[in-house]
Amino acid sequence: MVTVTYNSARFLNDLVSSVGEALVKNSVDRWVFIDCNSTDRTADLLGDLRSKHKELNITVKREQENLGYARGIEKAISYTRDFLDDDTLLIICNPDGYFQSNALDHLIDSFEYSREDTGMVQPLILKPDGSIDSAGNLMSIIGLVCPSPSLEATFFYTSGACFITSYGIYRRVGGMDPNIFMGADDLDLGWRVRLAGFDLKVCPKSVFYHVGRSGIRLGPKRLEWRTYSILWSMIKCMPYEALLCGVLAYLILHLNVALALSLRSRKPSYITSYFKALNRILRKMGILSDLRMAVRHSIKKALDKEVLTNLTPSRYVLKNAFRRYIKSI
Repeated sequence: MVTVTYNSARFLNDLVSSVGEALVKNSVDRWVFIDCNSTDRTADLLGDLRSKHKELNITVKREQENLGYARGIEKAISYTRDFLDDDTLLIICNPDGYFQSNALDHLIDSFEYSREDTGMVQPLILKPDGSIDSAGNLMSIIGLVCPSPSLEATFFYTSGACFITSYGIYRRVGGMDPNIFMGADDLDLGWRVRLAGFDLKVCPKSVFYHVGRSGIRLGPKRLEWRTYSILWSMIKCMPYEALLCGVLAYLILHLNVALALSLRSRKPSYITSYFKALNRILRKMGILSDLRMAVRHSIKKALDKEVLTNLTPSRYVLKNAFRRYIKSI
């Protein structure tokens, strides 16, 4: 298991305590916490929890900077790579949540007993009030993304809040992309898993309560990283025939979103964030071009038209994204 923390002290007792009840017939070989230089009690609390819950084999690594989600996971795996083989199961979960009883047993069973073409499985992610936070995540052809509010909807990628995969699959698709600090790191990974020919699934029996997602606000910095990371993933993974129209529509739409948010908040910071995201993309185009070549010519095994059948109409995603993010400002 891997968990990346940053000022997460208020969540950790509930998370760690829940894992004992979420694992009844299985056990954790190693649970690596990567703390990204927290300024609260996170690091000290993790030390206490490691002593209190020895059965969870907790390892705590404290970094000297905020690595972000993707780099944090990659760093955690680098500490344990000598103990991993292709069949090793990797469970990634955020610190700001907790598991329902037997949730991890159900998640492990769902992955191990699925067809061989299953690449990732996420639990049903709920808000503390019991409503659905994510039953998979949606994406449209123009880069609109939003968690799915229904188990009935076809989803495009699994939520990064919690998922399971194997180290073999994770390694085969290149792992997490450290060029993404936060935002659509889960979109980028899930898209590559689909392109490699694997399916993504949700296990309704496995429940993870995601406290941190409740009431989330789409501030300027979050908009900047979302704009950057979604665009990064599109340029990296999208087929050539859809790339130009998709990216142009994405840029126009998100420029209008940034304008609307700036007008609503009466601050120019959203517009500034939008152009900061584009500038960051332009400065890294050489790296991005190399990554696209690797994805399209080394990782890709599935037909793009089969992968893209899991996209959702833009109108449906926009409606749900508006309800979730924009109205919370």
